Amino acid sequence: MTPPVTQCATDCPGEGCGLDFSAKTAPGKCQKCLRLDSLDRSSDTYQKTLTNVGLATRKNSGLANHSLQTARQARSHAFAVRTNRILQPNALANVPPRNTVDLNTSALDQFRNVGHNDADCIKVFVEGRLGGTRKGAGKIDPSLGQTSRSYPPEMPMQDIIEEVLTGWNAAWVKKNPLPLQQANVELRFHGNQTVLPNTEHMAVLDFYQEHMSSGTHEAYFGNLPKHAKIMKGKVLAIELWIDLDEEKPSSGTKRKASNSAGRSNVTSAHTPGKRPRRSGAALESKFQLQPVGANQSQDKSTELLLVFVEICIDSETCEVSFKWPNLDDDDLATQTARIENYAFKSGRMKHCYKLSIGDEHYVAKRFYDIGQGKDLVTLADNKHYLQLEVTRAEQARWFLNNFRRDTDERNIQVYKGQK
Repeated sequence: MTPPVTQCATDCPGEGCGLDFSAKTAPGKCQKCLRLDSLDRSSDTYQKTLTNVGLATRKNSGLANHSLQTARQARSHAFAVRTNRILQPNALANVPPRNTVDLNTSALDQFRNVGHNDADCIKVFVEGRLGGTRKGAGKIDPSLGQTSRSYPPEMPMQDIIEEVLTGWNAAWVKKNPLPLQQANVELRFHGNQTVLPNTEHMAVLDFYQEHMSSGTHEAYFGNLPKHAKIMKGKVLAIELWIDLDEEKPSSGTKRKASNSAGRSNVTSAHTPGKRPRRSGAALESKFQLQPVGANQSQDKSTELLLVFVEICIDSETCEVSFKWPNLDDDDLATQTARIENYAFKSGRMKHCYKLSIGDEHYVAKRFYDIGQGKDLVTLADNKHYLQLEVTRAEQARWFLNNFRRDTDERNIQVYKGQK
C-alpha cells in the first residue's frame, strides 16, 4: 500500500520517521530524514542532527478566516472614504473680519458677569464724601458723581474700590495735584456709617451678608439713597471717605513755641478783637513764592535708618544662622534709606511701600491686619516666621549653587537663567 504524500515514508517498510507533515507536498521522506541519510551514523554531526534539529513544516496552520486579506480590504475602504468625501468648512475657523462687540466699559462689565445670575450679583452704589478740615469737608463731592454697578459675588471689596477710584481720578486730578489712592479713602456705608471691623477685605457677597446678619443691619440698609432704592436685588450703598489732609499734606513745618516769655508775648499780640498797634513805616511782606515741587520729594517720602542682620550659611552642611546686632551699642552700624509715605498697593493683610537704599529699589511691606485674640501675630512670632522664610531662601540658593557646580564637573549643560 502506498503511504500518503504527507507521511514521511517510502515504499520500503521501515524507512522514514513515519510522522505526518500537513504541508508536505512530495512523496518520500521528510527533510530531517533525508539529512540523516546523507551523514555517517558514527559521526558527531549525525548525533547532533538527530537530537537538535527540529522538524520543519510539521503542523503548519492555514490562514484563519482569511484575516490578512480582510484587513487589507478594510484599510483600503477606509482610505477611499476619507479621500473621496466632500470637505466641510470648519465653523470655529470662520473668524469675523472685525469686532462684533465694542470693548467699552459697559460691555466689559457685562462679560465679567457672564456665568452669574442677576440675582447672585451685588449692586453697589458708591458716592464720595470729603473729609479732613478743608473747605467742603463732610459733604458729598458732586464733581465725582455717583457710581452704580453690578459685581459678581466673589469680587473683593478692595478691587471694587480700586475700580471706582480709577473712574473718579479723571475728574479728581483736574482740581487736585495727586490722584486718589486706596490709602487716601476709607470705606463707609451711606450716611457716614462705619463698617464692621475686619470686613473691608472680604468678597462683596461676604461683606453684604456680614452686615445684613448683624444686629445693626437697619443702620446699613434702612436708609438707602434715592437712586439706590430703585435698584433690584441685593444692594450696597457705600461711601468712600476721602481724607483731604492726607491726600495733600502740608509742605511747611509748624512753628514751635519758644520759652514762656515769648509765648505770652505772642498771645497778647494776637488777642481776638484787638488790633495791634503799629508805629513807623508800614509792614512789608517778605514772602516769596517757591517753585512747584521744591518740597515735593520731602512730602512723598521719609528718611529711615536701617539696621542689618548678618546671615551666615555653612558651605558644607547648609546650616543657616543669624547674628542680630545689639541696638544699645554705640558703634551700631546703620544705613540711610527712603520710604514713600503712601502705599502703592494694598492687600488683605498688608500695605506695600516703595523703599530705596542708595541706587537699589525694594518693596517694604507693613502688616496692618495682625489678627485678634488667639490668632494675634506678635512681634516675636513675626520674627520667627521671617527667619524661617530667610532660611528656606538661603537653603534653596545653596542647593542651586551645588547643582550648578556638579553639572559643570560632569560637563552637563543646563539653563543658566535661574537666580
